[in-house]
Formats: sequence, C-alpha cells, structure tokens
Amino acid sequence: MASIVKRPNGHRWIQFVAADGSRKTVRLGRFSQRDAEEVRRRVEELLSSLIAGSPWSRSLAGWVSELPDGLATRLEGVGLIPKRAESRDVSVVDFATTYIEGRRDIGDGRRIVLYSCRRRLEGFFAGRLLHEVSPGDADDFKQWLLAKYAAATVAKTIKDAKMIFRSAVRKGIIESNPFEDVTAGQVANRDRLVFVPRETVYRVIDACSDAEWRLIVALARFGGLRCPTEILRLRWCDIDWDGNRMTVTCSKTRKSRPYRVVPLFPELRPHLEVAWETAKEGAEFVVMRYRSTAANLRTQLLRIMRRAGVEPWPRLFQNLRASCATELADRFPSHVCEEWLGHTEVVADRHYRRVTDEHFERAANPKHNPKQYMPEMGGNGLQREKTDSSEDCPKSVSCNRLQRKSLNDNDLGMTPTGLEPVLPA
Repeated sequence: MASIVKRPNGHRWIQFVAADGSRKTVRLGRFSQRDAEEVRRRVEELLSSLIAGSPWSRSLAGWVSELPDGLATRLEGVGLIPKRAESRDVSVVDFATTYIEGRRDIGDGRRIVLYSCRRRLEGFFAGRLLHEVSPGDADDFKQWLLAKYAAATVAKTIKDAKMIFRSAVRKGIIESNPFEDVTAGQVANRDRLVFVPRETVYRVIDACSDAEWRLIVALARFGGLRCPTEILRLRWCDIDWDGNRMTVTCSKTRKSRPYRVVPLFPELRPHLEVAWETAKEGAEFVVMRYRSTAANLRTQLLRIMRRAGVEPWPRLFQNLRASCATELADRFPSHVCEEWLGHTEVVADRHYRRVTDEHFERAANPKHNPKQYMPEMGGNGLQREKTDSSEDCPKSVSCNRLQRKSLNDNDLGMTPTGLEPVLPA
C-alpha cells in the first residue's frame, strides 16, 4: 500500500514499500490532493503488477504512456516503470525473454511452450526492435510459420506472440499490438485425434522391459493421467489401497483444481501392485527413473512400440489419455468424467473424445447393447403402437389406452353418428 505525505507549501510525496522491503519515495512536487490520490492509486497498481509479474491493464498502460517526463523519470527512479529511452530500444527477443522469466503464475510445461514461441520469434525477427514490428510483419511471420509447422502449432504460436506484444503495449513500450488483427486459427486438430484400442495397448505393455514402463503406459491409458507431469508427480503416499483410489496432483489446473481423486481402475491396479512390490525401500515417487517433468519419454515409447510391432499414432501420450476419456464417457455421466480426468466438458469434446468403431457397431446392431435399443418409430416420428396381444406389444401400452378411450366415449354419450346432433330429414 502507498501513502500520501503532505509537505510544506503544498508539496506531496508518495511513499511505498518495494518488493525488496525497502521504503521508496516519489516526490511529486506541488500537487493537489486530488491529483496526488490518482498517482497513489496508480503507484499501487504498478507495484502489484511488479510483485505478481503480471502485465499492466489497458488503462494503466495508457496512463503511463501519457505521463509527463518529470513524473515518468521519478517513477523510473524507484523502479516502477522501465526507462523510456531503454524500453524504446528493446528487441523482440529480449522482451520476450524478460516476459517469460517474469511470469510467476505458470508451470514448467507452459514455460517450455512460451520459450518455443520465443525461438520462433527469434528465427524471424532476429535483431529487430520491438517498436519496428508492423502489422504487415506480423502477417509475414504467420505465413513463415505456415511453411514450416502444422496449423495447430502455428495457431498456438500466434496466440502466444499476440500475448507477448500485448504485454509490451500495457507497459507503454509500444503504442499498438501488431498481432491484434492476425487470426490464429484452431489449436485443436481433429485429424491427429486417434482412439487407441485396448488390444493395441496390451501389446505395447507386453513389450515393455520393466514394471515402471508398463505402469507409465497403464497410467496414461487406463488412468487418464497427463504425461509426464501428473505421472512423474505421483507419490506412493497418494495411493489409497483400501479406498481403491489415488490422488493426482494437477499441474495444468493447479490454480482452479490443484488435485483430483481418480479410481484405481481394474486395468490399472495390478500394475501399481507390481511396481509397489519392486520399488526400492523408502521410494517416494511411483516412477523413479525420470525425475524431471521435461524428460523426453516419447523416444523410449517409440522404441517399445517398434519392438511390439505397433504402428505409432500421433501425439502418443495425449491420445492414450484421450482414449481413456472416450471410454469413460460411454460408462459414466459427464460430471463424473470431468471430476476424474480434470478437464471441462468443452475441452473433452474438442480435444479428447471421438467416435469409435464400437459406436458404429452398437448403432447398427441395437441388440448388441439392449440399453441402446430405440423404440420403433412411425412416419411422424412418434412411437408406433401395436394393437395385437403379442408380447411385443405390452397391454399396458395398447389395451389400456383402448379401454380408456371406450370409457371416455361412454361418458360423453357418443352415438354412432358422432357428437353432432342428428338433424331431421
């Protein structure tokens, strides 16, 4: 919190405690109380943004860009805003690096993705200053990406680049975002969404050389855990053997949902038991071999699949999790699947669930699954009723309705000629 100090002759100071614990003073000079209150409020916003590592709001960025040189110099002196001369000369790559390193609200996985965006910006904007990038350059950057990467990668890179440049606008370094009108496209690629059958997974598990790798594959396919983050963070103390469930630490949704509870599915529990029996004494983590969440498990899984004679599918671990989501959606309500897998219904439909061959078989052969049997439909879309007394037409449907119709006719005094009175000839 910042405070206003009244000095002689109408002078005002703004005092606050900086992030390092030191007391800082901004000498405003001869200021009215009303103007000093506005500066105090803005100083608190700048301080909060600096401590949290978050970008400035649009209104705050506008206020900083319109500051007179004298007040701007005083705020620069206490470290609340970057120096205007220096910020004007910052390069695209340097600002992107500073932005990523200043984000304290993201995990390791998200940081890796942002660094990938930085490398692509460096490949196209090497040596370019931030204020030199025009909207036309942003369009050319997108076309350059499309020639080198898949559409989903391009979409994600454009969205991250737009976010980085938006931060520069909010900090008052540039006046407008050159990526503002660049369409990113769809991040989801349904063509790369593949359902991995259980038979294929069993072949891969049989080809694994040890219990840890069999467990990694099982956790991804039958437990729906994200790999590598959630699998490598799983501890033995998270396993509730008696309750037949486990607690999964969620790295991707750690703010809204830091953990979730997942059942020990019948296909999963035997692999956990074998891993527990073979684990070293005092082992903390379920998987001990790879302790960095940046570990590359994909290369080893490709070797295992080649040994099993299985053709690799796109996005190896994500499609294992997606296949688990598809199967669970057929067996349990959506809110249960959302609780167990840790994603929303919208995300599941867009990135995980897909139509399988079994769905077609059940639709073409209803007797394969009696619960999916649909009643016989008439030409108007309503259920057709049979009037015979066979077992295919229950009396509760046809005969009872005929009896009710007969009773109603008698109550109304129906005649063979109907409701209208018979007129004399």
